[in-house]
Amino acid sequence: MRIQNILTTALFIFGFANSESCNDRFNPEELDEINTISNEIDVSTCIAGDVYDYMKKAHEFNILNNLTEEECHIGCMNEATKLDDINEATSAVLVNICEINCILENTEDVPAKSEGVKFEKRADCDHITDANISIEENFRNGYNRYEDNGIKETALSHVNGCGPKEAVFGIDNETMKKIPLLLDGTFEPACNMHDICYVCQIGKSTCDTRFKNGMNEICDKVYPKKEHIIKNTGCKAQAKIFYKAVDLAGNNAYNNTPVDPRIKCAACGYSVIEDLVKKPFYRKYN
Repeated sequence: MRIQNILTTALFIFGFANSESCNDRFNPEELDEINTISNEIDVSTCIAGDVYDYMKKAHEFNILNNLTEEECHIGCMNEATKLDDINEATSAVLVNICEINCILENTEDVPAKSEGVKFEKRADCDHITDANISIEENFRNGYNRYEDNGIKETALSHVNGCGPKEAVFGIDNETMKKIPLLLDGTFEPACNMHDICYVCQIGKSTCDTRFKNGMNEICDKVYPKKEHIIKNTGCKAQAKIFYKAVDLAGNNAYNNTPVDPRIKCAACGYSVIEDLVKKPFYRKYN
């Protein structure tokens, strides 16, 4: 009965074109985006309008409280079946956007723990002159790649991209599947920045916000919105759920820095490191 109520409400929420004339319900700015969607996935503007509605209205599942991931999935899948002539790949992206929004709207926030910096002994405070980092400019998507090759390692040596492929910051495997851009390396530059920001104890909320902004920047570079509205929106939806994960469950990772983060030490005080804590980058592994 609960599922039936959800789907009935979903029908009310979405209610694509109905009896209105095709796309008369949109303003000029929205119609520009609809035309872009039409070109992006090669469908009529009427169908593109329904796709636009699906993307914009998916978040309105938040009027339904305490939905489980399964209920989000069923509701989003049910509505996606109403999108005519949409190929399987595009449908999967749209459902992904809808599910992520639904899951996040029904995720209870947990009060953040203290961000107190712990300066107990972690490693030797090496002199800054012992650090050396080489740079390969414009390695990919306009981002540089860096390699730690000094006498003493810096915080860069403790960067591992988007981390382990399972249970990242406690995200369960089913939710992980909704973040393919996390696993295929698309978000790697932002993950690297986030890693080094945590290692150097810049402030957890500061690092998490830079991480979110970095992922969104990557989405705009890889999928320019003027050409790829659906992929851009899907990319940013995935960024949103990974940001939420580190925001709610990244305290242990933040507090367990493996280096002495003081700026007088080589690990975080070297000039290049001071730049990397605030901009996305690639790391070269030996």
